[in-house]
Amino acid sequence: MKPYYEDEFITLYNNNCLTDPQWPTQADVMVTDPPYGTGQTGYGRAGREIANDLDTKVRDEALHLWQDKPYAMFASGKMPSPSFAWDHQLVWDKAVAGMGGKVRYQHELLYVYKYGQIGNGFSVIRVSKELSLTRLHPHAKPSSLMAMIVGAAPDGVIIDPFAGIGGTLIAAKQLGRKVIGYELNIEYCEVIANRAAQGVLI
Repeated sequence: MKPYYEDEFITLYNNNCLTDPQWPTQADVMVTDPPYGTGQTGYGRAGREIANDLDTKVRDEALHLWQDKPYAMFASGKMPSPSFAWDHQLVWDKAVAGMGGKVRYQHELLYVYKYGQIGNGFSVIRVSKELSLTRLHPHAKPSSLMAMIVGAAPDGVIIDPFAGIGGTLIAAKQLGRKVIGYELNIEYCEVIANRAAQGVLI
């Protein structure tokens, strides 16, 4: 399978990771933000959809294939705690203001397994959202947050089977780590390629 984009650190495939049985053997640690399974539609101003977000089947299949290796994985606080193995549940506080009495989730969860210490070691990580990134992808994570998570990853090649607009990949490149990504949406692949070519965390 030919990469969509490749440089010294990043290898990106415009493909469904689950159709490539070899993907779990290519890397040592997984850092990913999979479909949460909340079944929501029309995210953000542009009404963008998240592929395979109707349930957690895709996420759970990827974790099953990954087996017993280290990972850091985002999840929704709206969903029950997952049944797969994890050591710690961290909270990403998005540091967003409330909206006129309407209850909104201002946090997401981060499950880690066989992983290094992220940030200062507390269970809550407070990092503001980056509007410039969320305009490109409704679930885009702040660059500083991804650098913190990737920086704590155990040694070896990193993989993100649900790459989105490349938060894991760009952070890994900036930290001099080899990383592999899979992304279904070709428009997001182009965003990743552009970000990677610029060589900066944007």
